[in-house]
Amino acid sequence: MSESLLSIDGLGVEFRSEGRPLVAVDGVSLELARGEALAIVGESGSGKSVSSLALMGLLPRTGVQLSGSARFDGIELLGADPRARRIRGDRIAMIYQDAMTALNPTLTIGKQFSLVLRAHGERRRGEIMARTIATLERVGISNPSERLGSYPHQFSGGQLQRIMIALALIGEPELLIADEPTTALDVTVQAQIVDLVMGLRAELGMAVIWITHDLSVIARLVDRIAVMYAGRLVEEGPVVEVLLRPAHPYTAGLIASLPRIDRPSQRLEPIPGGLPTVTESEPLCRFADRCPMASSRCREALPPVVRIGADHTVSCVHPLRQSAPDRRLAHQEAS
Repeated sequence: MSESLLSIDGLGVEFRSEGRPLVAVDGVSLELARGEALAIVGESGSGKSVSSLALMGLLPRTGVQLSGSARFDGIELLGADPRARRIRGDRIAMIYQDAMTALNPTLTIGKQFSLVLRAHGERRRGEIMARTIATLERVGISNPSERLGSYPHQFSGGQLQRIMIALALIGEPELLIADEPTTALDVTVQAQIVDLVMGLRAELGMAVIWITHDLSVIARLVDRIAVMYAGRLVEEGPVVEVLLRPAHPYTAGLIASLPRIDRPSQRLEPIPGGLPTVTESEPLCRFADRCPMASSRCREALPPVVRIGADHTVSCVHPLRQSAPDRRLAHQEAS
């Protein structure tokens, strides 16, 4: 693996209110190399989007407690380093959920691109227009010079998603975070968006974090996959290995709940129950109440991180695959 671009160590996010604090992310640690593509998957509410918003500095300033570290090219994103503010939207960019609501409905597309470029130091009107047109062409918007005066409601859902991608790419970032970019799009447009991101990644050499709950879109899109459940990372490894040979019961449950084109008559197997509401960092497995393999040990201590292969780890007392002899890792710092 090449040099690390993003290093996340023990990331924690707590939302504080008048009641008990809500733990949205609890001790997540990840590494992302330059040019690498990583998918973060899990059910809605597992902490995927909150983690990315923390990296982008987009969580509220009050009522939120951050912990841990997230360093981008050596720059701490969670602290007070002034360099972090300058690289967000420039060297790190994000495609937000639901393009229909993420764009400002009262501003033309051209104006929204202009605001982004001006925020990052570009003042020349001609250069702003030229870069906007070139980026819109790059993502497949036809006649971009004629569409700069159009408003978001004058575009289709697929076109709006392409515009959101163009807004993220306008600064040619080194890291692109794509948060559910194919939500609410039909299957054909989803495939087009996936192909577009794959092509742009190859063209620009950028790293990609793809956040989704849909495992069906990521098999050919990313190099590695990280599975989150109730704010914690439960499995991480090469995408093909994790999808074909999952080691955590939760990962296996996600895969079993997907319809398969090669087995159209096969009955789907949903995971019973739902995500727990986490109000404190408890030293136990949060999936235990939904897991068919759970035992009393799962409720007594934080599951150890077990190495299944060279780049494949799982946090589980009863992994579906056996670890190699003497390859069991030490407990995480949180234990």
